[in-house]
Amino acid sequence: MKILLTVHDFLPSSRAGTELYTYYLAQELKRRGFMVELFFVENNQERSVEHQTYEGLPCTIIRKPLKGFLNLFEEQDALVDRTFLECLERFQPDVVHINHLLHLSTNIPAIAHQHNVRVVFSLHDHWLKCPRFFLLDLNEHLCEKTTTTKCIRCCHEFYSQYQLYPPRSGIRGILDRSKSGVKICLSIAVEGYAAYRKMNRREKIMGSLIKYVDLWIAPSNFLREIMVAWGLPEQKVLFLPHGMPHTLSGRVRHIRQDEPLRFAYIGTISRHKGVHVLLEAFRGVDGANLAIYGRRHPDFYVNFGDVLAQGNVAIKGIVTDDEKPKVLSEVDALIVPSIWFENAPLVIQEAFIMGVPVICSDIGGMKELVRDGQDGLHFRVGSSKDLRRVIEECIKNPFRLRSLQPVRQNILTIEDHVSKLIPLYRSLLES
Repeated sequence: MKILLTVHDFLPSSRAGTELYTYYLAQELKRRGFMVELFFVENNQERSVEHQTYEGLPCTIIRKPLKGFLNLFEEQDALVDRTFLECLERFQPDVVHINHLLHLSTNIPAIAHQHNVRVVFSLHDHWLKCPRFFLLDLNEHLCEKTTTTKCIRCCHEFYSQYQLYPPRSGIRGILDRSKSGVKICLSIAVEGYAAYRKMNRREKIMGSLIKYVDLWIAPSNFLREIMVAWGLPEQKVLFLPHGMPHTLSGRVRHIRQDEPLRFAYIGTISRHKGVHVLLEAFRGVDGANLAIYGRRHPDFYVNFGDVLAQGNVAIKGIVTDDEKPKVLSEVDALIVPSIWFENAPLVIQEAFIMGVPVICSDIGGMKELVRDGQDGLHFRVGSSKDLRRVIEECIKNPFRLRSLQPVRQNILTIEDHVSKLIPLYRSLLES
């Protein structure tokens, strides 16, 4: 069987959850004797196509400038369409397994369908439903019901020539807010109709994918329910957790009452990941240390110099896959403070494999993965005060963390995941 995997970006240039899952999947399929190819995009000022190999995996790489906000209103690309068609004719896959279409082209499922190739689509986020990905509005409030008008307001900064002023305090802030209000009025008057038509077109494009996809896979029941409510046919959306390589080993260190507790954060240092909530929660905390690992997002400008000056909070930089086991083995708990509806964060699964409990926001796939009081603790999403309460309770009673027992066997191995996936491929081909 031949499997063509598409993803928006890939290793080594990007190592986020979707890319890592695609890599694990490709390597396991290859290990079992399947023919596998990858199809993805890399950022480059000049448009070109290159064929190369990454760790034994054949790759078709489309290099092009990734401008704007994650190709808003540019979801279709003629170069990608042509290259994908050439890839189909050359490789002749039995199944196209889509892990993302961002930066690629939403025409890919239709092209595969027209050539009698089965299409599987793994859902990793809310991109089909939400142009901003995270179901967060401009005020960082959770958005459970999207509308065309609401999406236009939320995406204003990504298409409008009338850019708003950043929030400030004092008299200057009041003036800036007034001027931003005038700009919004101008934008509505000048750009409103065109923006509405473009957003409506995007919604129709995303909805049209439904008829070309044979099977949708959701890594959490939470995401499955959201996407069925959005419009995916319930009988075609399967819940199947991600698989992880169980190469991590070891247990969390022994907690001693006379030592400060060690907490860690691993991930992108950004607002949607809730790092500002985490830093605020640690302001003035005594009796615990926090290490933050990850790449800083360019839009994360919040100044927490006073928190870092306390001496118990440190930003460590990017942690590699080889370093991750050591990092996790030295902490008492991992904190995942995301303010958006995370679906099935791989970092939580990595922590559980290591036996490390997780403190996380009480929403989405995080809440589904982490059982409060069993293998981790919940706090109210976006509330630094509630997160601080949980941290201080752990400091007062450090043995509470020891009582939390993540079960390694509850995390699906990549081998088991693929063992469940292959019969699905075969059943699509037989049908």
